[in-house]
Amino acid sequence: MYGVLNPNETKEFSIMVYVFDNKEKNRIEDIEEKIEKIKKIDVKKELQNTKKYWRNYVKAHVVHVFKEESLKLSKIDKIYKRTILLYPLLTNEKTGGIVAAMEVDESFSKCGRYSYCWPRDSVYITKAQDLLNMTKETDKFYKVFCKNTQSKNGMWEQRFFTDGTLAPCWGYQIDETASVIYGVYDHYLRTNDKKFLKDNLKMLKKAVKFLDSYLNDIKKEEQKMHVSYDLWEMHEGISTYSMASIYSSFSAMLKIYEELEEELLEQKQREILEEGLKYIVEFVKANLYDEEKKSFVRSKEDRRLDMSVLGLTVPFEMFSPNEKKITNTIEMINLKLRTYTGRISKI
Repeated sequence: MYGVLNPNETKEFSIMVYVFDNKEKNRIEDIEEKIEKIKKIDVKKELQNTKKYWRNYVKAHVVHVFKEESLKLSKIDKIYKRTILLYPLLTNEKTGGIVAAMEVDESFSKCGRYSYCWPRDSVYITKAQDLLNMTKETDKFYKVFCKNTQSKNGMWEQRFFTDGTLAPCWGYQIDETASVIYGVYDHYLRTNDKKFLKDNLKMLKKAVKFLDSYLNDIKKEEQKMHVSYDLWEMHEGISTYSMASIYSSFSAMLKIYEELEEELLEQKQREILEEGLKYIVEFVKANLYDEEKKSFVRSKEDRRLDMSVLGLTVPFEMFSPNEKKITNTIEMINLKLRTYTGRISKI
């Protein structure tokens, strides 16, 4: 007897889904036996245990406590705690790989297919994880995922599955590689763990060598390396955001060597990094600022205004936010890209 559900009446019942790949080729009787055991599970007890686990998880990662009574139950507080619950769902526990966003379209018919790990996107997420005291998760991303996915030439491809296998790509983005170096040093600033820097130094050296080859191509106006896509994966060329990311990676690498004692840095390596920093600044000022528009532009080949040029200041700190060319750019972005809702379009 299944019972009757009367008008306006509510009842609660549990639905259990048994997922089984049957690799062992179990008989139907074996499967039915397992289903009978599952049906005996105390659902209320399991629910209580689950709630307890996640409440403790949130408690362990709440770094900032809102003391004001008005903020304790505010939307900000709810978003803060919801964010803590989100990141474990994005992260592969074994490899540390982090997807850019949760996938809700299982058939991939409408979505942008964001259930992949872009190194650049993950670096932004690890920055947030560090703010939430998820430093172990960040450690694993760099020490496991990044080490396992780095190519022999030092670069990172466009995107991966979280298990570290290569996902479909249609080019490469130089900022994927540069962002990892920036991210390693940014994580160190949170933890002050010099062993973490030492463990990743070999990986970072290979990445710098690849980035230096990219800059040498630009200097010589050669095309030995494939042209890089921009941040949005829409245009190939020398983009402002990409150059800013390389600048930050070279700057971070010099600071990493300083933290690991000066003798680790050979004179030739220092020259490569310092000359690279100087060259990037000169190149960006000469080629990526439009005097007529009074703003930095998207790339050397595409002179449109682009939101991503703010990477020159945040997060890569290539220029001060008070520098005239930056304030001009911000003014133009507000004039040209701000929508009627107050939001800003990317281009």
